[in-house]
Amino acid sequence: MASSAIYRLLIFLSLLPFLPVSGASNITLSSSLTATTGENSSWISPSGDFAFGFRQVYNASIFLLAVWYDKLPDITIVWHANTLTPVQTGSKFISQ
Repeated sequence: MASSAIYRLLIFLSLLPFLPVSGASNITLSSSLTATTGENSSWISPSGDFAFGFRQVYNASIFLLAVWYDKLPDITIVWHANTLTPVQTGSKFISQ
């Protein structure tokens, strides 16, 4: 259970550079992202340069939770969680 809390903290800290500097945020508590085939489930940074969410791996039913450059035509992932165990379709990320 402690590792789960540490994992959430690390994800939160990794998202800090993408959150707006002002007090307002477009991601509310309990907002969620779902790994869905054929759909882009992501949150875009205020600048529009980066996105955070699920990226499908090789058109399979597996996904990585990742950060990528959103303005480039080819997806360029700059960070992702847990390479060895990607998640399945329907997996959720819920902000807390």
